[in-house]
Amino acid sequence: MAFDRAASPLRWVVLVLACLSMFGSYYVYDNPTALAKTIKSEMDISDTKYNLLYSVYSFPNIVLPFFGGVFVDVFGTNITMFVFLVLICIGQGVFALGVSMNNFVVALMGRMIFGFGGESLSVAQSTLLALWFRGKEVAFAMGVNLSIARVGSVVNDNVSPAAYNAWSLGAAIWVGFFICCVSLGATIALIMLEKYAAKKAEDAEKEKILSQSASDDLAGPSDNPEEEQEKPTAMQAFRKVVVDLVQDIRDFTPSYWLITVSCVVVYSCILPFNNIAGDLIQDKYGYDQDEAGRYLMIPFLISACSSPFLGGAVDIFGRRAVLLTFSAAFLVVAHMVMGFTHPPAPVPLVIIGASYCVYAAAMWPSVSYVVEPRVLGTAYGFITSVQNGGLAVVPLIVGAIKDKTGSYRYVELFFACFAFCGVFIGIALNIVDARAGGVLNRAHVKVTADESENNNTAPLLNATADNETGYVEGKDV
Repeated sequence: MAFDRAASPLRWVVLVLACLSMFGSYYVYDNPTALAKTIKSEMDISDTKYNLLYSVYSFPNIVLPFFGGVFVDVFGTNITMFVFLVLICIGQGVFALGVSMNNFVVALMGRMIFGFGGESLSVAQSTLLALWFRGKEVAFAMGVNLSIARVGSVVNDNVSPAAYNAWSLGAAIWVGFFICCVSLGATIALIMLEKYAAKKAEDAEKEKILSQSASDDLAGPSDNPEEEQEKPTAMQAFRKVVVDLVQDIRDFTPSYWLITVSCVVVYSCILPFNNIAGDLIQDKYGYDQDEAGRYLMIPFLISACSSPFLGGAVDIFGRRAVLLTFSAAFLVVAHMVMGFTHPPAPVPLVIIGASYCVYAAAMWPSVSYVVEPRVLGTAYGFITSVQNGGLAVVPLIVGAIKDKTGSYRYVELFFACFAFCGVFIGIALNIVDARAGGVLNRAHVKVTADESENNNTAPLLNATADNETGYVEGKDV
């Protein structure tokens, strides 16, 4: 009998190892956030330079998401996961070395190297989990993987300030390096398990071939010329992907383009806010680094706890375009409250965390409803690339505003204006969606194969829950 990964209890071991593998990446991504004021003080850098630590992470990922899936398809999950984790470890090691040497250029190089592995690891992990949980609990597995990964951000917010207080700034960053090494160890164990499964599947396939060899010999050589064609080289496959990419982009719908712009705008007033949130909370409320770290946990905890469930809720009730609009509206409120009033610190953080979770749960699945299934991978790659373009530029704008004005009030006003643009884009999306039949706001509908043949919108409606939640978004901690 052939070895079925999805039927094997080993899939749960794979899930645990996959969570550990992602944990380190999420932990070190926000090392600068948890230690923002200390980094700026001890390294004597401006707010613009501090925000550059996040921009250089995003710069490579303006391009990489297009090809991350290609690398996985061409070279396999084992090699790509290992390479991506090694890049993460090297990047964090160089970053820690730069901080220890008080050399900002070296630290910046480390963050860029880290960026080459951080986003692409998510692509490889999605592919692996889909392989092990196909037809079973794939949506649940990916939700759990993302939730545990986000716990890494929560742990960072507590451990990094504590490590700094106990030792030094450099030591606090090196802790992240050793956690990445643990993730690398989990990845190696994951690769060994996958090799074991591949060997079992290969042995089963050999037995099948041997059992059919006698009849195959009698039948003679294959008359199908396709069977005798050589597989394309990696370069040929890569060139074909580039050509197909340009052709696929031409087929994107107006709804897709509105979702893409909405993604850039809304994420740009969430993630760059998180980059400066620790410093902002300390300035606004007079907290020390440890106290600010505890408040920074709030959005992460909301995200980690709700991720496995929100996607299913949106799938049941629909109203995706409506949720995108209201999420942006609540972000306007949160940033205006944070910038121009003095509420208890948890209030705006809870609003931002909840808005972000609802937005992510509604936005990423929406893509599968507004593009043809054959271009879905290209659509996700393109939107992630554009998103990273925004995440590369906006932190630099935020740093420049803070350096120019000396106040986070104007930074919050900038974020509120961005979120306000998200509201208008959401309204436009609802109008366009209504004219297209209301696909986005409709509750999930199962469409039969017969209906698919007679309905042009069926491929969009027939996207399964697994496909909708199976995409691991960018560094959306």
